[in-house]
Amino acid sequence: MFKKIWLKIKESFQTAIVAVFIILTIVIILYVPFKIIPQIMSRGTSFISTTLSSFFISDNDKKTEESEDNSLKTNKKENTKETLNKYYGNADLLIDLIGIGFVDEKTGILYYSNEVGKNNIIGVKFQVKNIGTNISGQWKLKIIMPSKTTPEYISDYQISLKPGDRIEYTASFENPIETGNLTGYIIADYTNNVVELLESNNYLNIPFKVITTKKTTGNYSNAIKISCGVSDDTPDTGDIVTWYADVSGGYGQYLYSWQGSDNLLSIQSTANGVNKIYDTKGTKTAKVTVNYNNQIYTKDCENIKVK
Repeated sequence: MFKKIWLKIKESFQTAIVAVFIILTIVIILYVPFKIIPQIMSRGTSFISTTLSSFFISDNDKKTEESEDNSLKTNKKENTKETLNKYYGNADLLIDLIGIGFVDEKTGILYYSNEVGKNNIIGVKFQVKNIGTNISGQWKLKIIMPSKTTPEYISDYQISLKPGDRIEYTASFENPIETGNLTGYIIADYTNNVVELLESNNYLNIPFKVITTKKTTGNYSNAIKISCGVSDDTPDTGDIVTWYADVSGGYGQYLYSWQGSDNLLSIQSTANGVNKIYDTKGTKTAKVTVNYNNQIYTKDCENIKVK
C-alpha cells in the first residue's frame, strides 16, 4: 500500500516538474523577444522614432559628403607624411546650435520655430567643427533627447576632422516626455578619444518649448526675397567695405556665403555680411548665396567702383 502511495506521489512530482518546465519555457519564449531584445536593441544604438543625418563640409569647401550618421570613412591622404606635417598641437571640437523646430512629415524639411507641438517630429540642427590645429581622429556623438521612446542615442565613429572642417547634423525625435520647457543634450567625443585644447565646448544644451497644438507649415511662406547692399559704393583702395544681405519670407534661420571680385569669398555662416579690403582700383562685383532649409538662393549685388 505504501509503495502505491509513494509511486503516486513520485508520479505527481514528476508531472509538476514537467508543468513548471513548460511554463518557464513559454515565459522565456514570450519575454525574451518582446522585452529583453527590444531593450538591448534600443540601448544607445538607434532611435526608434529618431533620426540623425549629417553633411560634411571641408575647410576648403571643395568637397562635401552626405551620409546617414556620417560613419567613419578612410581618408588615405591623412596617412601620408606630407599631410601630417601640416598639423601640430591638438584638435579642438566645438559644437554649435544652428536651429530648433519641427520636421515636415511630407518633405523632411526642418522648419525653425521657437515652439513645437507634442505631436510634431521635433528637430534640431547643429554642427561640430574642429577649431584646433591638428586632426581629430575617431570620435562619437551622444545625444540625449526628452523622448518617451528612446531618450539616448550613441553614434557610430565619425570621420576624422582636419582643422577647419565641420559636420552639420540634423537630429529629430517624437513622443516628448511632456509639454512645457524641456532640455536636450548633445556631447561630441563623449568617450574622450580626442586629445583636445578644450573639453568644455564639447557640450550643448538644447531648450525645447513643447506645446499641445501641433505646428504646421501652413503659416510659413517659402517665398524668399533677397536684397543686398554695400557700405560704400565708391571706396578708396585700402578702405574696409562691408557687403550685406537682407532676406525676407520663409521662417527661421538663413545661412549666407559670399563670392566676388578680388577673391571675395566666405564660408557659409549665419552672418549676413562680409568685410573686404580692395587693394586695386576698378569695378568690383559681389554675389550672396542664401541657404534656407537646404534650398539655395542667389542674388547679384550692384557693382561698386574702387577709386
